Parts: sequence; structure tokens; C-alpha cells
Amino acid sequence: MSASPRRRATAIVIAVLGVAVLVGAIVAVTWWMRGSSSDGASPAETPAVDTAYVLDRADPADGGDDAIVRVALDGPDGSEEPVFSAPHIIDFAVAASDLVVLTGVPDGAEVVSEHSLEIVSAAGGSPRPVELPGAGTIDLLSASESGLVGFTFTSAGDPLDREYAATLMWFDPQSDAAPQVVEGEGGAPIETAAWLWSGDATMLAVGSDEELVLLDPVDNAVLESFGEWEGLEAVASDGLTAIVRDHHDTVLLGLSDASSESRDGTPFGPTPLDERSVFGGSVQFLGDGPERIHKIGVVDPESGRVDSMIVLDDGATPRVLYAAAEGEGIDGFSVSPDGQLVAVEVVPNVAAMVSDAYYPYARATSIVTRFVDVATGEVVRETPGFGVEWAR
Repeated sequence: MSASPRRRATAIVIAVLGVAVLVGAIVAVTWWMRGSSSDGASPAETPAVDTAYVLDRADPADGGDDAIVRVALDGPDGSEEPVFSAPHIIDFAVAASDLVVLTGVPDGAEVVSEHSLEIVSAAGGSPRPVELPGAGTIDLLSASESGLVGFTFTSAGDPLDREYAATLMWFDPQSDAAPQVVEGEGGAPIETAAWLWSGDATMLAVGSDEELVLLDPVDNAVLESFGEWEGLEAVASDGLTAIVRDHHDTVLLGLSDASSESRDGTPFGPTPLDERSVFGGSVQFLGDGPERIHKIGVVDPESGRVDSMIVLDDGATPRVLYAAAEGEGIDGFSVSPDGQLVAVEVVPNVAAMVSDAYYPYARATSIVTRFVDVATGEVVRETPGFGVEWAR
């Protein structure tokens, strides 16, 4: 990346500063160049993220293994480094210094019917298998900030005779213990289609009875219940507020008396953009909130076409961070823990896209991830692949 006027100015400032203030100046300039956190958090509170990982699947027409690729966010394009390769990688999570990799075995109809889970050091080395409770499939794989790993497990076989059905489990990659079932009230397993880590070691999950509960998986304790909700979208980084769904709306829900949001919930939707009608999709908090990163569809009043965008929404004036060009499609997105970047999954040519045939987990073979600077809306990196995980 060529030197910008800002970098040249920074070099001049540093050159003329005295030794006594040099360290402080470097810290200030670095924060300025990255863009200060919109929620007022200092760099000491929210360390800058300089590394991400993506899953780059092989094109079925070419063959070969899939790869988990390390992306140096402060490096030049093309500096990506594969850190683990294997056939048929479905998903992965970054747990401290480890990668937890989910692979699948397709049956004759190319439908993945059985999963395996392995732990691989991000520094390299041989993978070690995770002992699952039997044959079956894994979904909603995720790691906490402290490195604990959770997922849901469904046993193979007759749906009416399964031991586990979307059962929430957890394990610590640093131990040799097998995954444990997360239990709710009365010791009943938590069965869920929506769960997230909240903090280092607690889980927020919507059970099969639609009750939203905060769980301590280590002690198998239900810490608090928050009423009935249909879905769970996001949790603020401070754990005080969640975005949930009922049968009609997306809702801001206070999880603590310290939250600025009501414990009864406040319905909200995406803020209209330039007075045009807007439809809301996936949404995440920017740090502690209340600002949100929202995937939206914006209706063109003349043509009726719906344009796909990623916006920063403060509830008053949304700002476009990424707008799909003509022919493009936006799949998902992820906000970096420091709130500086949004990773946007883009299919460059939807009309010509080819599936990688990993049913029911298929993605386009042409999919790329574009890293967008929240402060400027500039695309600062692009890499093949999807499913970004941020190194913490």
C-alpha cells in the first residue's frame, strides 16, 4: 500500500517530537489512523484487531482441499496465508490460539450427513479430534472471548428416535474433556435454534419453549430468564443489551438494570434511508451499542428494484458503509471486536454464480470478503472466502 498524505504527515510529526513525548504521540496517531471507536472506548479497552481468518473452499470443478486462511489486515493484498487445509470444511471458529474446524462427509446425494470436529493450532501442527457423543451433525459453532467453544448437536438417524436434537453443548479446547450438554431448569438439555456467547463464559439461548435464558455452562446453571422470544440476533459487547425477535418485530432488550434499554423490550426497525422504504435483515451491535450495523434492502421508488446495503444505524441518520454494485449480492457480514471494520461477504456476479454443492451449507464459489473501514466506508482489503473469524 502506497504512503498516503496522512502517513507522510505522521512521519513528519514523529520526526520533530521530542523523545519524552514520542510514545504518547505514536499511540495517538495510531488511533487516529485507524479511526476512533464510535462508542468512546479507548484502544486500551478495545484492542485493535490486525488478523482475521476466512474459509476458502475449493471449486468443485478444480478439486483440491478447502483452506482456512489467515489475513493480515495491516498487510498488502495477496499476503494471505493458508493455515489449515482439509476436504469438505463446513465451518470453523477461532478459540484463543486454536482453530476448531468442522468437516463433513457427504453421502451419495452430496448432502452432508455426518460431521467431525478437530482442534488445530493456529501456529500449525497436527489436528486432534474432538470426541462427539455419536454420529450426527453440528450447527451454530462459536467460540467465546475466553476460548470456550459451543455448538448444537443433532444425532443421526430417525428424527423421532434421536438422543440429541439441536442440543446445546460446550467444551474447552485446552482440556481433553469431551463436550458437555448445557442444562436448563431441572437438568433438562437446552435445545435451541438460536444462541450466542455473552461475555467470556456465559451463553444466551432461546430454548425450544422460546424462553430466552442466560446460562453458565461450566456450572450448568440458569442465571436469569428474560421471557419468551422467537429469535436472537445479537448481544452488545458489554452484555447489557440484546437484539431479539418476536413474531412481528426486531426488539432491543435490556438484559440488566444497567442497560439503557427496557427489560420489556423496545421494537425497532431500520431507519429510513433518504426517505426511501427500507427492509431490515441481519443486524449486529457496534461495540456496546446503541449504534448498529444493519444489512438492509432499499426500494428504488422508480424501478421498484431493491438495492442491498450495509449501513451504520444510530436510530436517526443511517450511513451507508457498503452498497452492492449492480449484479452483486451481499450474503452476510461480521463486525470486528474493536468496532473498526466490517467484513462483508459479496457474490460479485449473482447471475453467473456457481454453488460449491456443500448442501445444506452451500455457498457461491466466487464469494469474496471485503473489509470495510467503519470510519470512512472505504474497502481496505479483499480476499476470497467467507465466514470471517477475528483473532482476539
